[in-house]
Amino acid sequence: MDEIEPGIGRLIPVCMELPLRVGWVDNLFITPEGNLVIVEVKLWGNPEARRQVVAQTLEYATALFKLDYIELEAAVRKADLGGEKPPKHLYSMVDVADALPESEFADRVSRNLRDGRVVVLIVGDEIRPAAGEFVAALQAHANFHFTFALIEMPVYTLRGTNAANEYVVMPRTLLKTVEVQRFTIRTEGGATVVTDAGIDKRKPLRRSTISSKEFSEAIRERAPDVPDKLMQFLDDVAAIDVRVEYLAALNLKWDQPAGKPVNLGTVTRSGEIWTDATSWTVDRDLAEEYNRRLAQLFGGKVRHGTTEKVPRLWVARHDGPPFRIEDVADRLSAWTGIIEEFQSAVRLRAQDRET
Repeated sequence: MDEIEPGIGRLIPVCMELPLRVGWVDNLFITPEGNLVIVEVKLWGNPEARRQVVAQTLEYATALFKLDYIELEAAVRKADLGGEKPPKHLYSMVDVADALPESEFADRVSRNLRDGRVVVLIVGDEIRPAAGEFVAALQAHANFHFTFALIEMPVYTLRGTNAANEYVVMPRTLLKTVEVQRFTIRTEGGATVVTDAGIDKRKPLRRSTISSKEFSEAIRERAPDVPDKLMQFLDDVAAIDVRVEYLAALNLKWDQPAGKPVNLGTVTRSGEIWTDATSWTVDRDLAEEYNRRLAQLFGGKVRHGTTEKVPRLWVARHDGPPFRIEDVADRLSAWTGIIEEFQSAVRLRAQDRET
């Protein structure tokens, strides 16, 4: 799941053979945050299956989107639960320690169903769909916001006298990016005119995931105008090779010339900004200078501490707490400049070591 939808949360198996109006979904998973994953398992040897599996799976997803929270609970109670007693409430199947409060959990599930925001997976022994059928099926469901992935899971039989009934299973995720042309549709004199508008290449493409949407929604609840400014900042840093990882929070990652990637900053879903991870993978003096510049920009200070005997340093307010993204939203463009200077310093240090 880290390859397909980073940050979606821990998957909890709910049921097999979930009954829907159009058939039965092989597997349903849920996370403590109310995210949903459906999985269809197929043997790919049947030519008819190759033609129909993608369309059929998306038809299941469409039927799922038509359910509300109460209807989903009722469907789960009728599903194959592996001999377990049907749950009275879907919430009882997630670990309460990890989960949202029940009312928020139900709201999140309901919203994901309403918006068509789930992960749809097809798992097969050999995944070889025709490209045209694959694209056509996805375009037919373009109004939903699901993440779709194919997982190939070939099974190999071990040979040898001591290898009876032993197998090797080697799963791999097949991710395919399809660039779809934009079209403008208008009417002229009673006729419909379709104009190819091409692809907007002015900004770097950034994949919009379930995790990124939920992150933006969480920030927008605190400060309505901040997500747009943050997205502009992410576009700006993408141009200098900084990538975004949505795990438990938004992470700004840069692949330095040598060594592990550098975490340039973390923004939590509550809006807090943490920069302590920067010092984990670069020389401490470079991390200190980076944090000092940020503290100056934000109007705060650099704090020092230790966690499990590991020294830490990060940017914070003068009164102690970390800054929040809404506090510095109007200074994000200057943060981009500080990142560029930090990158130059790290590259120069790497060159000095080589000589």
